[in-house]
Amino acid sequence: MAKTENVDLSNAYEPTRNRGQKNKAVNLGSKSVLVYDKGQFLHIARRLGRDFSKVYYYMAEEKPYPQMQTDLIGRGFEEFEVVDDFNKAVKKADMVVFPDVYNGGIPEDLHSRGIPVFGALRSEEFETDRKKLRKMLELAKLPVPNAVFIKGLRKSQEYLKDKEDKFIKCSFYRGDFETYHYKNAFLASAWFRAKRSHLGIAAEEIELLIEDPIPSECEGGFDTYNLNGELASNPTIGYEAKGTGYVSCAVEKLPDIFQKMHDKMKPAFKKFGCQTAYSSEVRITADGQAYYIDGTLRFGSPPSEVQCEHFESFSEDVWNLAHGILPTPRPAKKYGVQINLSSQWYEDYPLPVQFPKELDQWVKLKNARKVADGYELIPNDADGYMGAVVAIGDDLDATIKECIERAEQVECEDASFEVGCFDNIKKSIEAGKKFGILMEA
Repeated sequence: MAKTENVDLSNAYEPTRNRGQKNKAVNLGSKSVLVYDKGQFLHIARRLGRDFSKVYYYMAEEKPYPQMQTDLIGRGFEEFEVVDDFNKAVKKADMVVFPDVYNGGIPEDLHSRGIPVFGALRSEEFETDRKKLRKMLELAKLPVPNAVFIKGLRKSQEYLKDKEDKFIKCSFYRGDFETYHYKNAFLASAWFRAKRSHLGIAAEEIELLIEDPIPSECEGGFDTYNLNGELASNPTIGYEAKGTGYVSCAVEKLPDIFQKMHDKMKPAFKKFGCQTAYSSEVRITADGQAYYIDGTLRFGSPPSEVQCEHFESFSEDVWNLAHGILPTPRPAKKYGVQINLSSQWYEDYPLPVQFPKELDQWVKLKNARKVADGYELIPNDADGYMGAVVAIGDDLDATIKECIERAEQVECEDASFEVGCFDNIKKSIEAGKKFGILMEA
């Protein structure tokens, strides 16, 4: 097993401990919140707007030369007010919410100044830096897939020429790179050509992680809140059909296979600090060996689209995390279901979208503005991903059926969604039972 060398985890700041407050009811109707976003989490701002007296929305469109089309994202919604000056808005808000990572240290700075912040803080590095994640897992004495780090596409392709069945990943540059399953040199030759063209002069600068596959029998995870390593009660167990759908189930406590893994990771989260949403991706082999593949120290997508409806205490939970209080989430129903929407048209052009008014709570659109006749989605590095349709309920099959029926009512150019994703998810649910991961009502 390859070791991850030269990664220092000793220089984290010690996060501010919670101030001794207990989880208690707060009159959110008298509070205000500022959401710092890049267009991906409009549904979070809209959901908070149902409970807070005022929600400010800052769209971090910070290119050297701003473009008006991108600046239209978020305009027209009734649940929040778009603001153009982040620092002025901070002074008016009672807390600041960072639903994503890549925030340039702003959450840590605000947190150090005593401003209530919902965000990953320094722990975001365990998501954005794969070397640090691997080092953390090694220190926690958790299994880590065998892998090598290689700088540049040319050297990576040379290394792989006589190999088969690998996974290629990279750190930080999510906009440049999605995980790629390398099968053999011939089949991957087109991918390397395309990636070289896309990366340009960075093609030989980018560092790739080339990882051995894990022959897993089950792939799942959990979603909850993470306060410096402590997890909130009433988490959800989740299964995803990659890029197409998601099913979650509210449970009272984590299955042992997940809890034992997290207990070994708690010290790192405590040292680096976090007070945010947290999702994990775990692969389990036939003999019960669990591998921690990825962690999301933010609102994932999925499950945040359905998560913000699955829990009636959602706004209260966000408030408590920002104030250093571990929340006690209250699920509204047993199951949450999400089906993703995409459109080839939206890859290149603005996309008008319509659906019945009564579905507004259940359709979660990305990079949108609201207009008189419906919504317009604005291209913003979304690769055609429009958002999702969600449903919650106490009967899984009925909830899936309701989610699909809602998706069928969304109208736009080239809209598509994958109904068959739920068949695959049900197979994963069955596979999880062998390892004590139960989702029965």
